[in-house]
Amino acid sequence: MTKEKSEMGRKSRGKGMRFELKVRHKLESDGWTVCKWTNIIKDGKIVAAPRKYNPFTKQASSGNGFPDFVCFREKISRILKDGIVEKVIREGKIVIGVESKSNKYLDAAEKVLCEEYKKLGTFDEIEVAYKNKKGKIDYYKV
Repeated sequence: MTKEKSEMGRKSRGKGMRFELKVRHKLESDGWTVCKWTNIIKDGKIVAAPRKYNPFTKQASSGNGFPDFVCFREKISRILKDGIVEKVIREGKIVIGVESKSNKYLDAAEKVLCEEYKKLGTFDEIEVAYKNKKGKIDYYKV
């Protein structure tokens, strides 16, 4: 039974990492600049996420922040005249946080962190990337 659960956990971690990578590539192809977010909120402040040590593999993992990614791109407005772009206005940057969840749902602690990020004004919005029924990546705002 222990070997079965160990094997199941190993496969699940691998699936999660592959899905996170797919989400990153999709965001980059949509024009976002994507970086791994390695921070968490502790006592109302943003701090570096602590490393997690796995005694079985003898490895410490980094990059355990919430959400998974911070994404930004330039906000651009186009003024059209007779269907032709007359003027392009650059209005600044849009910054979003993206958490990848293949099962779509955040747990209670993650929902609390989202509320705290909203209070601090760190991100313009926080989105959750998930697999829809057809296996494609969809997003919803928290």
